[in-house]
Amino acid sequence: MSAVHRYVVPADGAWHDFYMNGLVLHVAARNEAFAEVWAAYNPDADVWLRQFAVIATGQVLPNEGGWLHAGSGTAPNGYAYHVISRRSQGKESTFVHPEIVREHNLNVGEASDF
Repeated sequence: MSAVHRYVVPADGAWHDFYMNGLVLHVAARNEAFAEVWAAYNPDADVWLRQFAVIATGQVLPNEGGWLHAGSGTAPNGYAYHVISRRSQGKESTFVHPEIVREHNLNVGEASDF
């Protein structure tokens, strides 16, 4: 059964890996240190490592191609941010046990059902 998971991405301009397998549904930020990404997640389906980066307005975008815009918004301090994503470089889709996925995602930022 699918659920919506929340992934917390540090707003530092660097790429961060998360295990996931569904579409990004929404992005937002409750503070200026992190952006939040909500995405569908099916624990019975294959997962892949997907990378997210939070880029501020005016910040230089990555030179390498292959990234997509996942969403934009405004943090409470008024700064606009942009979440971009790409498949992790050199990583293939594979089945990973749901507990390993949850542990990895919590160590990167946070993944929760809320």
